[in-house]
Amino acid sequence: MAYHLRMVRRARNTLPQPATSAMETSLDDFGVLLGAIYQGILDSTALNTLLEQLRRILGAKFATIVMVPPAPDREATMVHAEKGLVQAQALYSQRFYTIDPFLSLPPDRVITVDDLLDTASWEANAYYQQFLRPMDVRHVMGADITTPEGTECRLRLCRPHDAAPFSPADKAFCTLLLPHIRRAMQIHGRIDTLATERHLYAGTVDRLLVGTVILDSTGRILSCNDPAATLLAEGDGIIRTGDALHAGLPGENSEFQRLLEQAVRGHRGCGGQVVEATALTRRRRGTRLGILVRSLPVLPGTEAAREPAAVVFIRDPERKAQASHEVLRQLFDFTPAEATLAALLAEGLSVEDTAEQLGVSINTARTHVRALLTKTGTTRQPALVNLLHSSIVPFLA
Repeated sequence: MAYHLRMVRRARNTLPQPATSAMETSLDDFGVLLGAIYQGILDSTALNTLLEQLRRILGAKFATIVMVPPAPDREATMVHAEKGLVQAQALYSQRFYTIDPFLSLPPDRVITVDDLLDTASWEANAYYQQFLRPMDVRHVMGADITTPEGTECRLRLCRPHDAAPFSPADKAFCTLLLPHIRRAMQIHGRIDTLATERHLYAGTVDRLLVGTVILDSTGRILSCNDPAATLLAEGDGIIRTGDALHAGLPGENSEFQRLLEQAVRGHRGCGGQVVEATALTRRRRGTRLGILVRSLPVLPGTEAAREPAAVVFIRDPERKAQASHEVLRQLFDFTPAEATLAALLAEGLSVEDTAEQLGVSINTARTHVRALLTKTGTTRQPALVNLLHSSIVPFLA
């Protein structure tokens, strides 16, 4: 903030007295502006606060921010401080976008219409005459900010005909905000990338039917994925009581609790990182769940009251990911009938069971199996099933 105050004082000493009160903005109002910029990372509605403040401070009629992501298949985000601009924006996109002189401004500079055109040229300009003038817009100021990752932010402010042009002081004031907008965009981009990666990895784990339960530093449950929620709802082998995990059999619970406590202590830096496995008996099914307990590292700067401290992976050997028929066809050149039968074999069904389920004879099913073995280069059915499980098919199921 001290840097900003020095810039404001320098602008007061070197620039003409502003026509508006922009350079007289209070620290409280300036703080609201900065807060809205960074809050916009998490909540786009905060950008409305930013635009309303800018419109008030700079005496603008309209204020708009356009966020253009680098990916061509993703739509731009547009926020207006004036709801009346929504209909005008549709008209702009259909007819006036290509003749807008405020496209592709010099990066990281605040530009006014007077910097681009002289008065006569601007007032004769088709964009002004046909689009802005009917909306009572005469003066325009804007800036384009682009991050190294390619995300672009376009800030536009407009004043009516009876207002004064944007002054050098107005430009200086907006220039103070540009570095903060750039930093907020970069942070937003990183958060967006992390969210995309998390969604990808979480989806892959879900498709593999691996249950994951995240615990906080006190051993309480923070979250769990769908496969884990299904297993916990069954209450057989592993049980959820409130926010705590327990083994279904008392004789196995003491060892399970020791692993959980050790993993949490490892997160706190007591005793080193923990990666340990065990098995919990499912009384009703007579099978055992595979359990892996792992400490999570402390992330730099993390001081949340309930930060992730440990993860519990749960694998039920009875649950098998269903193979995608289309993916099987693409990978191994199976026919539709062969892909259907291969998917059933991958789920653990016998040839006889698949024949019954598909409504074909056993000889027909065996003929399909021989074709599957030939196309996959395997010689026996167990090797075929193992190949299907070890391929990329489960990731795309």
